[in-house]
Amino acid sequence: MSKTERPMPFFRFRLMGMLILFSTLLISCSASRSGLIIVDPSKLESFADDFFAKRMDDLHIPGLTIVVVQNSEILLAKGYGSSSLANGGDFVPDQTVVRIGSVSKLFVATSVMQMVERGLLDLDADINTYLTTFQVEDTYPEPITLANLLTHTSGIQDPPYVSNMDPDAVEPLGSYLANHLPPRMAAAGEEFVYSNHGYALAAYVVEKVSGTSFDQYVLENILQPLDMENSKYLMSPPLPEELAVGYAYVD
Repeated sequence: MSKTERPMPFFRFRLMGMLILFSTLLISCSASRSGLIIVDPSKLESFADDFFAKRMDDLHIPGLTIVVVQNSEILLAKGYGSSSLANGGDFVPDQTVVRIGSVSKLFVATSVMQMVERGLLDLDADINTYLTTFQVEDTYPEPITLANLLTHTSGIQDPPYVSNMDPDAVEPLGSYLANHLPPRMAAAGEEFVYSNHGYALAAYVVEKVSGTSFDQYVLENILQPLDMENSKYLMSPPLPEELAVGYAYVD
């Protein structure tokens, strides 16, 4: 058995599942009689240490970092395992850089809602209202809305996609969607189907209406206002020395 450095979607699902379980157990152990969640910082680290020591080995996860926040206060920020099996680097919460992955969807949703608050977007409008170079097919009478895209209820299929670290090989979002947008498999609002392409479409709407590239929008409207100097939506060479290596477990 070995760990390799090629990305695999199921690895991310394992990690997500483990973190969801951690959160659920933490909440169940911390709930008071009043229903409020009370986290004791003195016990939190011990709980986390024991939890991750057991489950990281079981799920073959080489390393991770976790931050627990309550009422805008950081209760725990700690890394576990290694950020690089080859170099033996540790996971350091405020130094190790981790690829954004599906955390990118939080930035998409935040960007959309910012523009909704500014009166520039309507969550319930037909998505085609904002598209000029191509249109989403009208396979079903119900139009797809931004609300559908953000809640994964657009009915758009989500076939595999290719990740690319070379910025010169990344196709512009608009042309990619115009050429590769998957077909609709269900009427909008009828089924929950996790869709990366649906979120890409929402990001493209932000591009169209704001008049700037989505990564630039995120930089100017989210990252810079929050002083997130070490975070980027689009990573380009030279890559950070503190970048964690991604692994997939092969049996």
